[in-house]
Amino acid sequence: MIEFLFLCLANTAISYTISRSMFFEPIRNWFFLRDHKSNIYKFIHNMISCTYCLSHWVAFAMVLLWQPTFTQCNILPFADYIISAFSMITITTLLWSTIDKLT
Repeated sequence: MIEFLFLCLANTAISYTISRSMFFEPIRNWFFLRDHKSNIYKFIHNMISCTYCLSHWVAFAMVLLWQPTFTQCNILPFADYIISAFSMITITTLLWSTIDKLT
């Protein structure tokens, strides 16, 4: 459980830093300037500019790498990982929305 909470904190930090910090602003702008040429640029720009959207992708990557599980679903093989990913997204959303309100 502690590992999962640290993964949630890391997801919050990664998602918030990429989508909001000045450090990644040149990358976001680069995709923004090219988003009219291709749908893939538009998709990537939207994904890295939206903290909520990005937190989904980060959560799925973290679940694939660390494979945290809380349930034992024997019916569907990946249900445990899906539940873990969406639990991580929920906690991450609560954390960065709190950060947003405090700043």
